[in-house]
Amino acid sequence: MHYQKRILFDHIQNDLAQKMVFLGGPRQVGKTTLSKQFLDSQGLGYLNWDIAAHREKILKQEFPDV
Repeated sequence: MHYQKRILFDHIQNDLAQKMVFLGGPRQVGKTTLSKQFLDSQGLGYLNWDIAAHREKILKQEFPDV
């Protein structure tokens, strides 16, 4: 899928080389779309606290391998 490159993409990409990045903000501002840009470009794992199965993995610290 093709997304328009977001303004913060390069900044977040630089930070991801050194640390974990959390995205927060109000509903419908593009957090998931921005996250999926990194999935497409780098094959990184994605967990969403609002999805019950993902929340269980987070609580059990079962994170995707990167």
